[in-house]
Amino acid sequence: MNITALPDELQEEILAQAHADLQVLDDMEAALRATCDCVLEEDEIQRSTKELREQKLHYETQNMLYDRIRQKLKVRLAEMEELLRESPSDPVSYDALLTRLAVYGVFIKRISNWMLLNKMQHQTGTGELYLSIREALDVYQLTGAFGEVRGEEEIEADTRHLMLAFEIFELALRAVYDAGASIMVYIGTKKGFSMRVSVEGASLPSPERLCPPGRSLRGGVLTSSKEDDVTFLRLSYEKEEGT
Repeated sequence: MNITALPDELQEEILAQAHADLQVLDDMEAALRATCDCVLEEDEIQRSTKELREQKLHYETQNMLYDRIRQKLKVRLAEMEELLRESPSDPVSYDALLTRLAVYGVFIKRISNWMLLNKMQHQTGTGELYLSIREALDVYQLTGAFGEVRGEEEIEADTRHLMLAFEIFELALRAVYDAGASIMVYIGTKKGFSMRVSVEGASLPSPERLCPPGRSLRGGVLTSSKEDDVTFLRLSYEKEEGT
């Protein structure tokens, strides 16, 4: 419609109404922008709040884990402190003390690593257990005793089972340490996961005493036997179906 053909008063009224409508649209657009800004700001606040909660949960979980590690290592650390108080004066005894402390230090480091692994992943390669045991035996051999670990092809196994196996190995090595017994460890993987500890020159405690206090074998079987002067200890977990 050509408004110029209309009377002047009507033209002015139409133009005024158009200006008013445009102003209303501008106001609505401004209000919409403000609303969007508020929504975006609220979303940002919610996102930041969620991130802070996640970070808080992460740190709380980590602190709980570190507390459990400290509690688990409490006895071991106290034992090392007690050994340090001895401080023998003769070189031979002093070297023997340092070697024992080094072996116990491996236990502490590896147990801490296993607890962290157990928190991060459900499955771990058996090669990690092999390396943990080998490190301890490498230091143990500084005493003049024999120590060796062998293993079959690496497989993925339950991290909890591998961690428990290392703890049982630790208790076994501690039990025969003073006797300077020869110790050999074999990690089997053909029919699931198993660990066999063979000791010559000393007797191992019963399986009940070698299972860490308060710990379940989680479906595993721990047995012992003896042939002549060799004691055998075997921890085994059958291969799960579909693996």
